[in-house]
Amino acid sequence: MIIPSINRTTFEEAQKDVRRAEEFVPSGGWLHLDVADGKFVSWKSWNNSEELKNLGTKLNIEVHLMVEDPASVAAA
Repeated sequence: MIIPSINRTTFEEAQKDVRRAEEFVPSGGWLHLDVADGKFVSWKSWNNSEELKNLGTKLNIEVHLMVEDPASVAAA
């Protein structure tokens, strides 16, 4: 299985990529989102994990937490 990966610096950019992926990933398929804090890795994605609830997609989402303190991010 090939899962498209999205790693963007703003939620708006990631949301656009999700919409593009919905054009070719079947409903119920998977997307991979990278979330980075700028400390664990050199780049930083958006900060608000609450925004993931607003993706409004029928695709399944797996998230790769590239952060120094994943427990605190996952708890949000």
